[in-house]
Amino acid sequence: MWKWKRCNLSSIEKEMELKYHLEKEIKTIQLDILKELNSITTKYHMVHVGRLLYREIIPALKNLVIQNGFFFYFTFCQGCLKPKKKKFLLKPQELKEWFSNEKEWKIHYHIESELISDGRFVSFILVEKLKKDD
Repeated sequence: MWKWKRCNLSSIEKEMELKYHLEKEIKTIQLDILKELNSITTKYHMVHVGRLLYREIIPALKNLVIQNGFFFYFTFCQGCLKPKKKKFLLKPQELKEWFSNEKEWKIHYHIESELISDGRFVSFILVEKLKKDD
């Protein structure tokens, strides 16, 4: 069963700023993840993926995040009329399950379903990759 809530992304940004006292310049890149994922050798402090669901690339995306870095992901969930193919829609709790059974990830924010301006529902998650125990 989906829970319908509104989300305030500015509160996520504020939490990150408070935690890390960000005063550094942030460098961003944008790429076609399906075409360029295999060529990426760098790890990042923040990986943000939106409106894309190819389950087979999730492990590679998670691997792009450095320790103490963040992974912010959102995409469409069941109940949407578009995309029409069910393979491109998240199942209930699926997004959270990608991270909840792994000790190296801390879930900071998760919302099961959010109505966006075009009338479709998306699910959001913000997780932090924790430092591995030595």
